Amino acid sequence: MLLLLGVGLSCQKDLNKISTSEWQPDVALPFIQTDISLRNLIQEDSNLHTNNDSLLIYFYQKDSVYSVGVDSLLDLPGSLSDTSSYNMGPLQFETFQIDAAISLNHLMPYFPEAVRDSLEKHNGTENIFPPILLQHVFSYLPEPIAEFNFLTFSDGSFDIELVNNLPVAIQYLRFKLLDVNSGVCLKDVEINELMPGGLHLEQIDLAGQTIGNQMGIQLMSFSSLGSFPETVLINLEDNLLFTLISEEAEVVSGEGILMEQIIISEDRMVEFESEDDAKLEYVSFKEGGFTYTLESGLSVAMDVELRLPSALLDGEVPTQNFHIPAFGYHDGYWGLDQMTMDLSTDPDQAYNRFPVEMVIQILPSSEIVSFDADDQVHTEFHLNNIVFASAIGSLGKRQVDIPKDTVALDLEFLSQLQGDIYLDQPQIHFNYINSFGIPLKLKPELVGYNTLSGASQDLNADTAIVDYPAEPGDIVEGSFAYDKTNSDLVEVMAIRPDQIIYGGTGLLNWNNETNNFVLEDALFSADAEFIIPMVLKSKNLYFTDSVSIGKVENTDIINNGKLVLQVANGFPMEMLFRLVVPDSVTGQILSVVNFDLIEAAAVDEEGKVIGVEESVVLANFPSDFFASLSRANYGLLEVRSQTYNNGNVPVALHADYEMAVSIGFEISLNP
Repeated sequence: MLLLLGVGLSCQKDLNKISTSEWQPDVALPFIQTDISLRNLIQEDSNLHTNNDSLLIYFYQKDSVYSVGVDSLLDLPGSLSDTSSYNMGPLQFETFQIDAAISLNHLMPYFPEAVRDSLEKHNGTENIFPPILLQHVFSYLPEPIAEFNFLTFSDGSFDIELVNNLPVAIQYLRFKLLDVNSGVCLKDVEINELMPGGLHLEQIDLAGQTIGNQMGIQLMSFSSLGSFPETVLINLEDNLLFTLISEEAEVVSGEGILMEQIIISEDRMVEFESEDDAKLEYVSFKEGGFTYTLESGLSVAMDVELRLPSALLDGEVPTQNFHIPAFGYHDGYWGLDQMTMDLSTDPDQAYNRFPVEMVIQILPSSEIVSFDADDQVHTEFHLNNIVFASAIGSLGKRQVDIPKDTVALDLEFLSQLQGDIYLDQPQIHFNYINSFGIPLKLKPELVGYNTLSGASQDLNADTAIVDYPAEPGDIVEGSFAYDKTNSDLVEVMAIRPDQIIYGGTGLLNWNNETNNFVLEDALFSADAEFIIPMVLKSKNLYFTDSVSIGKVENTDIINNGKLVLQVANGFPMEMLFRLVVPDSVTGQILSVVNFDLIEAAAVDEEGKVIGVEESVVLANFPSDFFASLSRANYGLLEVRSQTYNNGNVPVALHADYEMAVSIGFEISLNP
């Protein structure tokens, strides 16, 4: 007998070492051969480097991740500006209600003729109510709601009340509530039984829904056994009463009549940058002006109140009230001369800040208007030509906030390696220059963020002490670093962040130093270096390699057999292989073969491979395996692995790691 195998090879291998099993097959031939190297699995990246010993290391540098300039520390500027935009946000909408009474008169055409005759004959009398059955779908359209054309809701509900005003119980009632404009079914309700005078309640969550102003009710089915043997008063005006009431509705967009309501009530803190690191708590002005502009992007008029609650002018809190029409604007001015201001009212920082209190109330619209929660009110506040008459505060310790920013960290080269990966030796080095004569203790705040998975991880870094010059004009250089010993950097890298969101806080004069100096061109600036050796541990690492497979012919002469997997493993990880055979046209999985564990290659004390581990394992293939192969022109090798000691021991990934894989048949032939 001759068995013909079409062999697809991605690499030629010496297959003489493929062993035969104890049952001595007639034929042992390969049908898959491939090499899998670390460079196949890790994509090219300009930031990925190969060390002298072939260890892969990711290196990325970002300039000026932390920067503190003179403006952050020195005296109050001659002018100060603050510009903000406020969204209108969700609005409350007045309660609206729909009543729909579907009477027997409405339903008569939908009853059998004999039922209609009986009801008409006995209308207004005490008699036996006949059994009824709705024969066709009945539709009812109440009047449109006058208060709006359509609304998109962020919160609230529709309460549906159904009262059976018929003199008999009804069974198996089903109705749908429809948005007529869109045709969307808002609620499909089934009621097994509703007694005479009975009430059935349903509720529709409106959050996220866009609804038009006309609802439709469709009675899909209902029946009644009638009143036999009892007599009841038959009245064709008796009905099924539907009542729809909105409850606590909040809307984010639409076309409707808006009610009066406050949309913005905020104390916005405006901050001075103080001279010589002064913590100013109270100031009085000799000259200067506070100007403001509000521009409305709203389709309704609004009333605005502005107050400076921590200031006094002629013994009164400065207050301005004004009206802005739809899509209008307003300019205003306060003179600062003779004004006093308390800068210590912010509980988070009791110096150098004053609040601007703003309350914006929209007025009711007399007609339907178009609106959106993203419609904005823009504000501008300016302090101009400031000259101080007096100031109260203190020098000494002061916290400064370093604004947040984002670094794009591209770890796409690891995308083919899936599962949990813990990079064991990542480092971040901050190299800085400092010409401020002020002691600084820096607390970096760094969060890794994976935008695809939504996962985030805080660095939880230790505080770093920054060196500073002893003499004016001197510049000092220094550095501080974070790794797994003083931060959660390993956990940050484990989520594979594509963004690093960083900021921080600094404590000036943390050692009670009082002899500070800040020159005009002084600066503190720190660059960041991300150094990530590819030393990792994993309990669940997996990857997939596409392989070419050969055609197997004359399968009718095969008696039985097995698949033989031979691996020369040059990776420092145990591996479980799975061969997946997909349909080459549809991609449907046709057959799967699982192999036993392949041993890891031996490593030295530093986790580097020192020898290739050769393994041969056999696996039974399913009865339809050859039929599956006839529909496939490629296969998928799925490999799941873990590092030493159940993923608890890190191993080093070197660029020259590879393994050779062969899969063949051991088969016996029919005589």
